[in-house]
Amino acid sequence: MSDSLPNLSQSDNTAKPRLLATSVASYTISRCPSPCEDHRVRQIALVYQEAFRGPPYFEYYDEAYVIDEIVVPHLPFYTGMAEVAGEIVGMVCAHPLSADLNADIRDYLLTQAQEHLSFSLDQAVYLSELAVLSKCRGAGIGTQLTQACLNWAWDSGYLWCVTRTAEHGSNSVRIFLRAGFQHLPFVQNVTSSEVKSSSERRIWLCRGTQQ
Repeated sequence: MSDSLPNLSQSDNTAKPRLLATSVASYTISRCPSPCEDHRVRQIALVYQEAFRGPPYFEYYDEAYVIDEIVVPHLPFYTGMAEVAGEIVGMVCAHPLSADLNADIRDYLLTQAQEHLSFSLDQAVYLSELAVLSKCRGAGIGTQLTQACLNWAWDSGYLWCVTRTAEHGSNSVRIFLRAGFQHLPFVQNVTSSEVKSSSERRIWLCRGTQQ
């Protein structure tokens, strides 16, 4: 099955349903509105919890933390979701690097990686989260979520998108490379005090509008 990348405009960012490689029939990709209904917020949080409690992260965050620290702060910017028959099975979050979110990410890029970047951080968004339920993987959902997020970034006037993922065992790196991201020439060490994760090294990738 092809993982082609449709051009999802801001005014119509719902992908056409496609046959899944799993037992479910079809999915749609859309942007979560702000404010968002409580039940949708909880479903997005559950997707995050299920995806990140497995390898290589083994992160265990409770629902309240994911809602308060991850889902809700991204709603004014970009939170995309994949749905199957009313169930949210995938999610993606992004925000401008100029926003007051993930200050540690911006500080790292400014102090440790600026020499490797050919653009201003004010021109970039950070794709911070990407997750798909295990039962729905392998059908292109992550690719479509990533492309919808990129379309939001370009439509919003940003020129670059950066992201990071685990150095080893990441399910996302293939998705990012397929979507046109390229590796940046540095690896970030993160300590267990910074993240609840068994993976303490992060690779960085970026994509520009012309790539």
